[in-house]
Amino acid sequence: MRIERNTSGDLWRRFGNRWQLGLAAYVEMRCYNLRGPWSTPDNKFCQSEQKISVMGPNAMRRHLGETVVQVTGLRREESRARRATPVAKIDTRFIKPNSRAAKAGTVMLVWNPGILLTKEQVFEINHRRGIPLSPTYALGGSRHSCRWCIMGNEGDLTVGARYPDNLPMYRE
Repeated sequence: MRIERNTSGDLWRRFGNRWQLGLAAYVEMRCYNLRGPWSTPDNKFCQSEQKISVMGPNAMRRHLGETVVQVTGLRREESRARRATPVAKIDTRFIKPNSRAAKAGTVMLVWNPGILLTKEQVFEINHRRGIPLSPTYALGGSRHSCRWCIMGNEGDLTVGARYPDNLPMYRE
């Protein structure tokens, strides 16, 4: 496994920067609504800027001329929007026509192997194979996600606030 990092900083710094930029735009009357620092369901920049746009281009450059498979843990039962998610698809977000990657034959795929599984089936498979679950489940979380996930429910956010590794960030 390889960890890719966003060169512009982590998500917490992004929230702070977004707040400062939004506040400045509001004070200078370049916008009439004060923009908050957080992602929203319509603007999940936490996923696009911090994950997808970091991993995709790096994987494409590192594996030029190869087939790159992004494996996700999406499941159709998670939401109405995910019910139509395919098991696999070609990912064209990072390979533009006539680009170096396209000419080299780079192909990027998204594979959702557990798309048809239920949460209980995933837990059973992990248990059978000795794969530990995220500690968030033992603390009562309903899903594993970012500590500030806007898609989390109140219980998940409470678990995130109680998780010991998160306390210094919350205090900041």
